[in-house]
Order: sequence, then C-alpha cells, then structure tokens
Amino acid sequence: MVNAMTEAPKAVFAVIDAARKGEIDVLEALLADGGKADETDEFGNSALMYAAACGHPGICRRLIDAGASTKHANKWSMDARDWSRWSEKRDEVIAVLRGDA
Repeated sequence: MVNAMTEAPKAVFAVIDAARKGEIDVLEALLADGGKADETDEFGNSALMYAAACGHPGICRRLIDAGASTKHANKWSMDARDWSRWSEKRDEVIAVLRGDA
C-alpha cells in the first residue's frame, strides 16, 4: 500500500501529486486545464484522500468545490475522513469534509 505521507502512487497522477504535496497553484492550473478533481489512483484512492492524509485543508476545500466527492471510498472502503487520521491537521480537514469550514 502507498504511504500517502511520503510516497507518490505507482503511476504518477498530476492532480493527486499536487494534492499530496499541497501545491495549490499547480492544482489550480491542472483543474483549469481540464484535470479531474475526482482523480483516483490504481487502488481507488482519490486526490481528496491524499490531501486529507497530508493535512491540506485548503486543497481539500478546492477539490470539493471542483466536484470531488467526500463520500468516495477506495477498494478497502476507506474514504477521505478515514485517511485524515494520518494528518496533524485532522480537525481542520474533518471540518472541511463535513462542510463546516
């Protein structure tokens, strides 16, 4: 399994990579150029999951605003809330995922 905190997925997906790294400018450019906010890797892990795990609430908000689902689950039935448990900013991320922020 990919460690979302330190490793990129096997196949490099641009939106996921920008979300994981917290690169808002890169993410904005990708979305403006037709990148999918709901992009997933080979395991069904979404860009939103990576952003949640890596503690990027602003990236989470932008992905949700662009159409990413907070309810999407990977092949192990884990969603972005589950992935947020690895984040030092879990409370902030959860607030965004719930729509409180």
